[in-house]
Amino acid sequence: RGPTVAGIITQRLLGWSMTYGGSVDYEPGATFALGSASVDLYAKWTTDTNVIGKVGPAGGYIFYDDAADVYPGWRYLEAAPEDLPASWPWGCKSSPTPTGATDTAIGSGPTLTAIIISQCGSANASGQCDAYTLNGYSDWFLPSLNELQQLRLNLTSPGRAAYKITEGGPYWSSTEGYWGDNYHGDYMELDDGGYVVQQWKENPELVRPVRRFE
Repeated sequence: RGPTVAGIITQRLLGWSMTYGGSVDYEPGATFALGSASVDLYAKWTTDTNVIGKVGPAGGYIFYDDAADVYPGWRYLEAAPEDLPASWPWGCKSSPTPTGATDTAIGSGPTLTAIIISQCGSANASGQCDAYTLNGYSDWFLPSLNELQQLRLNLTSPGRAAYKITEGGPYWSSTEGYWGDNYHGDYMELDDGGYVVQQWKENPELVRPVRRFE
């Protein structure tokens, strides 16, 4: 882990340099052929105090800072460091009857996730986020539409690859939308446009768990 930014938030590793103080020669996770001679590698970290894009306590990437204290009880939103290993349906089936998970607001993700699990079971995007654990943290959820929008705005431009965001996506939110006389799941394409589409709930799409902390 890197140097501390604020409390349990740490700087993000940018990569490795072959020279002290030099530019990044190898991205995190890169490999190279090592000959008979020893090689010194120097870690390159972010150095600014802005917490967005830094590493949270669970090892994910911070994409929202409630510095104005709009949401009591928590301040930061942290995204898992990579997508779930498989695509998942939103849950249930698209129908004229809503599940009640229609909120879009920042802060509503945990409630929406719980509603979907109660209505549709756990073999879906919300259930998989709820079951996700990382570094001892198990309080993950599927982000609401507006939470997913913040993830798009802060972790995709620039540096999408650094956060392992799949270009375009699309990614499920936990928000239920209405289109064509049916309630569908809302997904977002995590590119420059950030297009929101009401998709059939049965369709498998990408999923990125998120969590919040003080």
